[in-house]
Amino acid sequence: MHGRRVLVTGGAGFIGSHLVDALLERGDEVTVLDCLHPQVHPGGARPRWLHPSSELIVADVRDLQSMKTAIAGKSLVYHLAAETGTGQSMVAVGRHTSVNVGGVANLLEAVATAAPDARVVLSSSRAIHGEGEGDCILCGRVSLSGRSAARLASGDFEQCCPRCGGPVTTVPMDENTPAAPTSVYGVTKHAQEELLRVCALSCDLQVWSLRLQNVYGSRQSLDNPYTGFLAVFTSRLRQGLPCQLFEDGRPARDLVHVSDVVRAFVAAGEYEARGFQPLAIGTGQSVTISEVASRLTSKIEPAALPEISGEWRAGDIRSALADAGAAAAKLSWRPDIDLDAGLEELVSWAQEQ
Repeated sequence: MHGRRVLVTGGAGFIGSHLVDALLERGDEVTVLDCLHPQVHPGGARPRWLHPSSELIVADVRDLQSMKTAIAGKSLVYHLAAETGTGQSMVAVGRHTSVNVGGVANLLEAVATAAPDARVVLSSSRAIHGEGEGDCILCGRVSLSGRSAARLASGDFEQCCPRCGGPVTTVPMDENTPAAPTSVYGVTKHAQEELLRVCALSCDLQVWSLRLQNVYGSRQSLDNPYTGFLAVFTSRLRQGLPCQLFEDGRPARDLVHVSDVVRAFVAAGEYEARGFQPLAIGTGQSVTISEVASRLTSKIEPAALPEISGEWRAGDIRSALADAGAAAAKLSWRPDIDLDAGLEELVSWAQEQ
């Protein structure tokens, strides 16, 4: 199905601009709505990597009339516009809530009045699951709670069983993992999903929600201190500075390359959603930030050995990885890019900036 009229909110950003490229290559007509936030786009100029064949509407998703104008006549809407950054969400509570929740509310109103048959694909996050679940030798499967500030301040970073206090093994997150966000960002992503779920049921909308693990790759802002940690590490190493690792360097993440994520978005736009359909998107493999920092350091500035700061951020989780079996079954999607190849792509792009 080609030649569709598509809207990508947040389409001038990291993931969005790659998605725009893929959609245009398929023969779609693409409109981008983006506020060009100065934290991501210094100077507010159209980024050079945003494909010239895409129409750009510079507007905020909280502007209902702009959303209606952008959505009018579209058959497919990708909603990627959001305030991201777990740490920043804990201090910019109002803005994150306003943009993320208010933006989806406007999206739903605009779809209802200007494009009632449009399919919606949301860029959601594994952050809605918080710490997720774990397996305890004594207690079996348990839901993990957020780690308290007092505990983190004492240097006790590992998750433990909420029942017996014993060690736990992290369980991969899938669509059935309970929602238990530990950050304001996670709360807003959960609220987005709930709004879409309710309206999909009552208004017969087709909605996919892709719960992304940590996405990395080219075009990730190297100047934004609240962007993904790989971009922050890359920026520091290019300045000859070491990677600074939170906690004890052993938080673990599932790192999925942006090209794989874009393929998931494209696939979701092709398949009927049948109401509200959430999907976990990740590689199913986790790596500690210490290990990934070492790999990145060896590629950019081998002399700048990573430093463990012992610091921690409110809202952060200890470890995460995805069970993307449903994405494989429903979208025929599987990740292609391994971590070393993905890091090479990121480094190559960063060195050209």
